[in-house]
Amino acid sequence: MRPVLLAFACVLVVGCGGSKRSNVGTVTGKLTYKGQPVNNASLILDPVGDAKASPLTIVVGTDGTFNTNDVAPGEYKIVVRGTAGPPIPKTGMSPEMKAKFEAVQGGNKPTIPFPPKYTQAQTSDLTCKIEPGTQSLDLVLKD
Repeated sequence: MRPVLLAFACVLVVGCGGSKRSNVGTVTGKLTYKGQPVNNASLILDPVGDAKASPLTIVVGTDGTFNTNDVAPGEYKIVVRGTAGPPIPKTGMSPEMKAKFEAVQGGNKPTIPFPPKYTQAQTSDLTCKIEPGTQSLDLVLKD
C-alpha cells in the first residue's frame, strides 16, 4: 500500500508546475479513512529534495476521489487538509429553509474526522513516487 501512496503523492506535487512538460504523470485515486471517503479535503504534495519546487494542491471531492494531470515525475511527501464546511445560520431561518440550505450546500459538508498526524509534513507518513503516464493511487489513512 505504501508504494501506491508514494506514487500518488508524487503525481500530485508535480502537477502544480503550470508549464507543459513531456513525460508527465496523470493521477486518479480515492482518499479513505476507516472505509469512509475523506470528503471535501485537499492533498498537498511537497516535492522531496527540491527546495525550489512549489507544493501542489489537489482537491478531493465529496466522494473522496481526486484527479490531476501534468504532474512532474519525482518523490513527494503528502499532507491532507480538511474543511470546516459553510456556516449554517442559527437564527431567522424556518426549518424548511434550513433543510433547503443544507441540501444545496451538501457538497460543502465538513471533512470527516481523520488522524491529525496527516495534517503536518513533519508527522504525515504519506509519500509517493510519480512516474510518467497514468497512475491510480488509493490513499488509506490509518490511526
